[in-house]
Amino acid sequence: MACCQRRKAAYVVGQQVLSPMGVNRMYREFATYCQGEILAAMMVFANPENYPIEVHCTQGKDRTGIVSALIMTIAGVPQDIIINDYTKTQKGLAPVYDAMLEEVRKSGLSEDFAQAPASNMRDFLNFLADKYGSVEGYLDVIGFGPDLRDPYSPQQQIKSESSSPSNSASIEDVDILTATAKAYLGAINKQLAAGTARSITKERQVDV
Repeated sequence: MACCQRRKAAYVVGQQVLSPMGVNRMYREFATYCQGEILAAMMVFANPENYPIEVHCTQGKDRTGIVSALIMTIAGVPQDIIINDYTKTQKGLAPVYDAMLEEVRKSGLSEDFAQAPASNMRDFLNFLADKYGSVEGYLDVIGFGPDLRDPYSPQQQIKSESSSPSNSASIEDVDILTATAKAYLGAINKQLAAGTARSITKERQVDV
């Protein structure tokens, strides 16, 4: 009986609250009213003992997409690549799309809740920039400040590599995009060496 009531309640919320709200606004609401939960998810990445980490949610695109976008921003990934990575979710979910769409409808949600268009992530990142000045500004507000995220930032990676005796090239001689990409790959390689992995599959294991 209790399970049946929960399903009915979820359907009503989906049909009367979330569907009219839309995915774009839902992302903004997540960022505004779920800051404690987002911080908790981010803190998982701050502890090296937690690696490897797999991030996932129900569909692997909404809460997962938000957390992944924040982590990728910290790593210095350009916004257009973050958005493109988000849209790959649609292709990844294609084999189970029909079943997922049926579940979405059973939850009282509209079909756009089963979609991952670029506009969802682009609008989300623009919202953070407009309201908080930047993604980093948002992270500061929720409590995931520079002391927690700097070890994985491209600036720190570039600084570390530039001070290494084996690095014969001057950072000033490197194009900024090349330097950013090099730093990001360096961060990924160091994380992989420590047992870190970021999955791009439907189920990614920080339950957010």
